[in-house]
Amino acid sequence: QSFIGSSEITAAFERISAELSAQAQPAAAKQAQETGAFYARLAGTKALVGNSLLRRLWEGSQGYLEVPLSTISALPAAREFIAAIISDGAEFHRTYNLALDTHRAEHRIKNAANPFPNLRADGQRQELPLWQLQTNQAGRIPYFLSSDSSESSAQESLLPRGALITTMLRFLGADLFIHGLGGATYEPVTDRLLAEYFALPDTVFVTASANRYLFTQEITAYEEALACAETLKNIPTRIPLFLNQGLFTASEEDALTSFHARRETLVVTLKAGKDSHSDVRQIGAELKALDAEIKSMLAVSSLGRRATGATLSPSQLSQWYCRSFPYFFFAPESP
Repeated sequence: QSFIGSSEITAAFERISAELSAQAQPAAAKQAQETGAFYARLAGTKALVGNSLLRRLWEGSQGYLEVPLSTISALPAAREFIAAIISDGAEFHRTYNLALDTHRAEHRIKNAANPFPNLRADGQRQELPLWQLQTNQAGRIPYFLSSDSSESSAQESLLPRGALITTMLRFLGADLFIHGLGGATYEPVTDRLLAEYFALPDTVFVTASANRYLFTQEITAYEEALACAETLKNIPTRIPLFLNQGLFTASEEDALTSFHARRETLVVTLKAGKDSHSDVRQIGAELKALDAEIKSMLAVSSLGRRATGATLSPSQLSQWYCRSFPYFFFAPESP
């Protein structure tokens, strides 16, 4: 698809910029406006080309190298790795599926496609976690082990898929493998494969995130309020733990100290009454009323005021924590 006319592009980005301004995001609004002006100059250009041009202008030099998986898979060590998997295909098929089954059982995952589907068996053929690139037509198909696997693997280009991708990368040369956050949910399958099939139990991976949020100030304030609200829940029955922590003013701490003394007296009286099998309903009612009084005092305390805003609608939270806003909203400078 190609970009529409310049006037339509300009109008669309002006609306985006106006909405961002209304949401108190002046920097993102400016970025959107300047991006619209850039796209307007590319009217009629293919969108894929225009997006690539804009990204390169925004990002500048990446400071790191990108190596396609196809390039890595063409290396002699990778070809030997794939050939070894094929030569022991039946056992690898079994171990791979067992690793997935065990992972699902340990994490109580009911979806058979999560994190990867099990390898299939088709009659006398067994599927392996490899893509077979078609030589005479576009596309790729799953690779199945068969009686003539050695011959077909010599003719076709094979690439790893599923858990075998990071298994190969970590096996061949990653002293430390850095994964996106999603990898934390399925990389334990690779751990199991490396340990049980390749006898490499000590390989390491970590996760890192490049997530950026547009409403960072709002999120920070919300999460602080959420933490304060959680703290408030624990205070009435454990007041001494929260004194002298800088959470309250001096007068508020005096009030809480008094509340605690009254509460302790009631708790002791309540316990003694229960031990003597006396009627303690009145004491219980007084204790309940006192707890309500403590909560009321906490609600208007300095900590309580900081907890204001801890309850938000799902739609508001969804907007604030959205991770799919266009990257150019966050660009450090315009092209």
